[in-house]
Amino acid sequence: IADHHPNQKIKFALYASSPDWQRLEKDGFDLLAYGSKRWEQETKSCSVIISSQFDVLTFNPFQNGYFSGTKKIVTLQHGVTKDNISKLVNHIPFDMFVTSMPRETDSIVKDGSPYSMLKKDVIQAGLPRHDQLVKQTAKTIILIAPTWRRSLFSGSTYSFEVDSATRKVFSNSNFASSWKELLFSEKLRDIAQEHHFSLVLKPHPNLDKFAKAGCFNIPPYITIDRESSYMDLCAKTALLITDYSSLAFDVAYANGLVAYYQFDEEEFFAQQTYVKGYFEYKRDGFGPVASDASSMVASIQRLLNDSSFRNQYRERIRLAFPVRDGNNCKRAYEAIAALFN
Repeated sequence: IADHHPNQKIKFALYASSPDWQRLEKDGFDLLAYGSKRWEQETKSCSVIISSQFDVLTFNPFQNGYFSGTKKIVTLQHGVTKDNISKLVNHIPFDMFVTSMPRETDSIVKDGSPYSMLKKDVIQAGLPRHDQLVKQTAKTIILIAPTWRRSLFSGSTYSFEVDSATRKVFSNSNFASSWKELLFSEKLRDIAQEHHFSLVLKPHPNLDKFAKAGCFNIPPYITIDRESSYMDLCAKTALLITDYSSLAFDVAYANGLVAYYQFDEEEFFAQQTYVKGYFEYKRDGFGPVASDASSMVASIQRLLNDSSFRNQYRERIRLAFPVRDGNNCKRAYEAIAALFN
């Protein structure tokens, strides 16, 4: 918006304590410290609230019934919706809900959908951040991105410390042992070396606390990346190894491949606040699914060495994202502007 619509007044709300504050301020963002008097004044006087999140702090901060219809409420989403999150979003009176894929859109607007949104309010513009992934970038890494488990710790990402009790729960978990078995696989190391890829771990903030506390050690041939943005990592990822992360859609959008390490599928979904949606990993995923470390390594080796095996997933990616033209931001902005016409 700043680049192409400089006359459009737009503010960016963020906690003043956020580690991103200085970076965004340097980039020229007009920042509002969330909870400040200035933030309150600007929030009450603005015409539209745009967010990637669904939380009350964003769309109903004053507990006044989502601004009682006095503002347009827009979500860009923080990722492609693959599961049924209707219970999380149906109570929010969205004026615009951005989607990225045809099947994602259909899951929300088709007859019999569990969502309450109207078809006219769901706009398949694509995630704006995906515009960064259209440029061709050298694929140099195998990215490892485990999804956090609520059973390991249910508190706030930023407020807990690793004590003896949480250390014991984590160290004895199937999550820790399963990921360590894969990460310490010499065959995985050899595959990466054979294809001249670096192995990079991008830990969830909760997992990183355990890593820093010495509870989640990794071999020396894997690098922990705490600094790079997710989009920068996705752009140069040849293969993502994850379990359930929607980061797989970002990597696929950038023409990377995915391998799904799902050693606890039934248990994982039983713990979530959402239920499975239209997306079935074995049928729709952007790479093979395995439930143990040895099978995962074998699948990765085949994916990188067998072109016919690899191409079936390339075709799934093509069908999932039929439009990759770098104009998602443009479409989203024009759709928001049209709300006032």
